[in-house]
Amino acid sequence: MSFPNVRLVTFDVTNTLLKFRIAPWEQYGIAAREFGYHGSNEELAQCLQMSYRDAWMQHPNFGQSSIGWREWWRRVVHSTFKDRLPPTADMDMLTTRLINQYKSESSWCLKHGADRLLTLLRARWLKLGVISNFDPRLFEILHNVNLANKFDFIVTSYESGYYKPDSRIFEYALERCPEILATQALHIGDDIKKDYEAAKLAGWHAVLINDDSTKAQYVFPSLNHLSDAIEENDFLC
Repeated sequence: MSFPNVRLVTFDVTNTLLKFRIAPWEQYGIAAREFGYHGSNEELAQCLQMSYRDAWMQHPNFGQSSIGWREWWRRVVHSTFKDRLPPTADMDMLTTRLINQYKSESSWCLKHGADRLLTLLRARWLKLGVISNFDPRLFEILHNVNLANKFDFIVTSYESGYYKPDSRIFEYALERCPEILATQALHIGDDIKKDYEAAKLAGWHAVLINDDSTKAQYVFPSLNHLSDAIEENDFLC
């Protein structure tokens, strides 16, 4: 199996190229304990998940068309810790600290094999890009983990106004490369609906990086397995 005509390869970021150094609720807990939080990580995990879900339902795409991403995250933090911090706790300071924390490389690390795969693809003179459901901090994050200069473009859902699985975000990204057709583009991600199926719906090729028993035609358990396929089997001819 191979994709002989691919000229553009794009990546999802979270859990594809990058992963959290520690789980977000643990990071939230570390920050909040300085403001008087005494609850458990288990409680915090549930609260954060619910707050994130509710905020997304009320103001999709980090509030891109309504309240803006900073206010969106402020509401997530305030909701997560509602009635769980002392009345005197400075919630806005906690929010700012967490927003800045997640710009830093101290919160992120490369997935194993990411550097190898990017180097391999660049050596084949392919255009490389990012398509991610993310707020504007992604540009700074990729710079801080020394990945930004490896890509020809970075498209966020916030910038484009479309978020995966809406296939229009792939059409938006392709406008960055007007000489390339959808049939010459390949997207790599870890989510079967947001990455694999959405890219296919846009007319792209797609590869899923997933170590579960996901049923998809092109699925690899890790980035290194994909690199092996490229090197050994001319997966990208």
